[in-house]
Amino acid sequence: MYIVAACQHSLYAELLVSEIENYGIPREQIAAIPLDRRNEKLLLFDTMHHADGHSMIDLALVLGTILMLLGSIYGFVLPFGPIIWALMGLIVGGVLGFAIKWFFLKRRGYKINARKGNTELIIMVNCDAAQEKDIEEICWHHNALGVGKLND
Repeated sequence: MYIVAACQHSLYAELLVSEIENYGIPREQIAAIPLDRRNEKLLLFDTMHHADGHSMIDLALVLGTILMLLGSIYGFVLPFGPIIWALMGLIVGGVLGFAIKWFFLKRRGYKINARKGNTELIIMVNCDAAQEKDIEEICWHHNALGVGKLND
């Protein structure tokens, strides 16, 4: 029987492996598999099927709205009229907001894999059915994110 535990890569995972060894499971029957993270670049736009949590157009919409409002207000006293100035304010504000957001996200080095809460380590233990409950309790005691069983 295999006990599979998903853990964060931390001191608790090290303590988990050492306590399983102290329980009497030989090191050859324990496998700790670190998971690789995706290394994707920043997407400019979110889609319906993929959103990374950082919208690139929110600041563009806000600045576009503000500059459009100012353009339509002051367009009554400027040449070309309020409609042309409102459209120019919308375009300038949208481009400016998009550029500011893009600059700050690139400067911070934002990547998709910077999210927290991802599973980083899988620990597999080959044990007898009599040891199943004890190994599972050891895994839960050391802050495992999830524990599963696989029968031979």
